[in-house]
Amino acid sequence: VLDSVGEAAYLDYMHALEIRMTNDDPLIKGTNLESMEGLSPDAYGKGAWVLHMLRYFLGDEAMTEILWRFADGDNPEACRFVTTNEFITLTEEIAGRDLGWFWQRYLHTAELPVWSMTRTGDRVTVAWDDPSFEMPLTVEIDGRRELVAMAGGRAELRVDPQAEVVVDPEREILANRP
Repeated sequence: VLDSVGEAAYLDYMHALEIRMTNDDPLIKGTNLESMEGLSPDAYGKGAWVLHMLRYFLGDEAMTEILWRFADGDNPEACRFVTTNEFITLTEEIAGRDLGWFWQRYLHTAELPVWSMTRTGDRVTVAWDDPSFEMPLTVEIDGRRELVAMAGGRAELRVDPQAEVVVDPEREILANRP
């Protein structure tokens, strides 16, 4: 989709999905539920955002491999029911790391994560509301963008005291913003 409509149109579409989200229920509500009990009004929109953020975090190459292997692209018998755990296992195998913090926040928790930015002189601190949530954030400093790792849910940057600083300028992360 991205190649056919362009990055800006793609992000506009994702933001349209975000506006309609209620974030009242987690995507995964439990086990052994009747089909209607398991549904969330956010299932499709928030589910699309989960995939979008995996692409942002892991990169296009890893995401392509995840989707291809998840669909079992080389197997003509691939059409079958699968579980969330199968998707998580495959994603973490390809990512080469545990993403429990990601799954917990976006699949098992209704509320969105919240980031904050504080600024004192030449120091900017960006932090998530949960130190175990380590989603990196793009930070734009005077028009120059960099992806900032959020080990322990926070990062500290040194910037010119007059620099303009914008966190997540393209709104690529599903989060509550200040």
